[in-house]
Amino acid sequence: MVSKYWHKLVFSVGLGAVLYIGFSVYSDAASLLHAFSRFNWWLIPPVLALSLGNFLIRFVRWHVFLVRIGAKVGPKDSLAIFLAGLVMSVTPGKSGELLKTLMIRNRTGFPASKSAPAVLAERLNDVISLIFLAFLGIFTFQQGAIPLLAGFAVITVFLLVLGWPPAAHFIIRQSEKIPFVCRYSLWIASAYEGVRVLLSFRNLLFGVGLGIIAWSCECFGFALVLSGFGIEQTLVDATFIYSFATMFGAATLLPGGLGTTEGSMSAWLVYRGASLTDAVASTLVTRVCTLWFAVLLGAVAMLFCRNRFKALDEVEPEPILGVHEG
Repeated sequence: MVSKYWHKLVFSVGLGAVLYIGFSVYSDAASLLHAFSRFNWWLIPPVLALSLGNFLIRFVRWHVFLVRIGAKVGPKDSLAIFLAGLVMSVTPGKSGELLKTLMIRNRTGFPASKSAPAVLAERLNDVISLIFLAFLGIFTFQQGAIPLLAGFAVITVFLLVLGWPPAAHFIIRQSEKIPFVCRYSLWIASAYEGVRVLLSFRNLLFGVGLGIIAWSCECFGFALVLSGFGIEQTLVDATFIYSFATMFGAATLLPGGLGTTEGSMSAWLVYRGASLTDAVASTLVTRVCTLWFAVLLGAVAMLFCRNRFKALDEVEPEPILGVHEG
């Protein structure tokens, strides 16, 4: 099973390389190299440290979520599993992160359907956190309010439905009538209680609060990269651009938001007065220090997990969305 995700990772890395070469050609490779030569490379360590801070804060949230749904995973194993999940950032819609549920099951025997709510809660908390951060820049940019409000409305309705058991159980029962979905109906019903627990007001406040702090780290890192290229943007502006572009890329469900996140980020910078070359250069450096740094850490952690945990390739998976085979 793990091998199929490695294949997806290789594909995503190849896709990223092609896209970045395309960006370089489009923005004039010679000018791009000149922009890189002007960059203050001493800023890379603090930018990477801020990205690492993002990961560690989100790990704390992940581990607390596991505790609250009853998964008995030690901090060391929990950290290894969380970091291994980062390599799945470049799977469509991050669906590959559900592999973390199998790692937990193989290590502790805790059912994948019971730990999957932690993965879903992570994603929802991240989206809400990024929407909140993006809202900070709406008045400066006077753009982007409609998609942000639409996203907030969808999330609100989703949370209200999940928080009202009669509505949620009705939808689950109706889903059993859909040919493709019915095969997952038992898994969905089993996972729902965990989802309801993690999306309670207390847990949501905790998760979103940590999410805002975590993603603020990467927004600040983006602002540092911009300063390294001499692009004058306030921290609020940088926060809006980074948050909006990250959500836009995620909404496309493309692996890691490749192409769409970079395009959105560069477009916003040009809109705010940066040259195309500087916009593309700062975007590429930022993505290497965030997305691809996460993938690198995840790949190392995945190798650790394969050696430490029961071999995932030999385990029959539970029929869960994004992980089911056959």
